[in-house]
Amino acid sequence: MFMSKNAFLRKVTGVNIPMHGVIQSPPKELEDLKNQSVVYVGVDDTLVGLIYIEDQIREDAKHVIESLSKQGVSLYMLSGDKRSTAEYVASMVGIPTEKVICGVKPDEKKKFIRKLQKNQSIVAMVGDGINDAAALASSHVGVAMGGGVGAASEVSSIVLMGNRLSQNSLESN
Repeated sequence: MFMSKNAFLRKVTGVNIPMHGVIQSPPKELEDLKNQSVVYVGVDDTLVGLIYIEDQIREDAKHVIESLSKQGVSLYMLSGDKRSTAEYVASMVGIPTEKVICGVKPDEKKKFIRKLQKNQSIVAMVGDGINDAAALASSHVGVAMGGGVGAASEVSSIVLMGNRLSQNSLESN
C-alpha cells in the first residue's frame, strides 16, 4: 500500500501535519538507500525537513565475520533497525539474511540469547549501546564496543576501548 508522507504522519499521529517547503516525494535515490533511517523534523506542528541518518559499518567488521565463520562460529545479527537497513549491513559484512533478526527490542535480544543458551550453546554477544545491555548481561561473554562508558560496558565481560572489532580475543589470524 502506498501512502504519502503526510498521510502516513496523519495516520500515525492522528494530526494533519502541513509539510510547507518539504518535498512531498523525496527523490527515488534517497528512498532506495538501505543503510539509512529517516528523522522527521517539525516546528509548530509543521513538518519542515527530513534528516537521513546512516550508521557507519566498522571497517574491520567483514574481516572479523569471515574469520569467525571459518572457525565454525554461528553468527547472528540482532538489530533494532528496519529490515532493509539490517539486511544491507549484514550483506556488507557477510552475514546471511536468514541469520538477520531485525526490528528487535532490547528484551527480545535477551530472549534470543537465552534461546541459544537453552541449546547448550556458548553465547558471546557484541554490542555498543543501552539497547544491547540486557543481552550482553545475559550472554556467557559480553563484549562492549566503543569506549568503556555506559550501560553496555557496565554489564559486559570485555570492553573494547577502541572502535575496532579485531581487538576481540575471539578472532584468530
